[in-house]
Amino acid sequence: LPFGMTYVAGSATVWRPFPHTNQVRDLFSYKVYTNQDGNVDWLGAWTEVGDDGVVTNGNIQLTVDNAVFPGHAFALRTAGTSAVLRAANLAGYTNATVQFEYRRTGLDAAGDALLVSASSNNGASFTQIGQVGGLTNDGDYAQAAFNLTPYIATNTILRFSGSATRDTNDYIWLDDVR
Repeated sequence: LPFGMTYVAGSATVWRPFPHTNQVRDLFSYKVYTNQDGNVDWLGAWTEVGDDGVVTNGNIQLTVDNAVFPGHAFALRTAGTSAVLRAANLAGYTNATVQFEYRRTGLDAAGDALLVSASSNNGASFTQIGQVGGLTNDGDYAQAAFNLTPYIATNTILRFSGSATRDTNDYIWLDDVR
């Protein structure tokens, strides 16, 4: 208590009139899979699945998106059917949403998409919670958001993977994953 104040049991109420938001976040500001840009840290690095595991090579990579500047100097480029995933501790939260920016280039089949999935059992199983796709090329980044609330756990895993029809020239760029 501040100087000069005293507490009388049962006489005070604490009221918090504003919502509080915590974020795990990756702005992809550096060419590493370990960026921690939120006020809460991710549990570990991004992990590639079905690719070479090298941050600057392969179907999943952090690279310069030459088509859009400024603001997206580096972005996570996904191609083919490979996947990338990352875990966060969401235990204790009542609501959770994944939000990110994306840009599509070279999608040439109706089923070309980036599948967004979540796991609440340490990756034993995943459930698709959304997707970004379509026969289109984006001139700039767009926003996407999907509900993670049913997957709140001490080790919630977020996964981005390519649909079965995507080939290595079907790019979906991701930035500012939070």
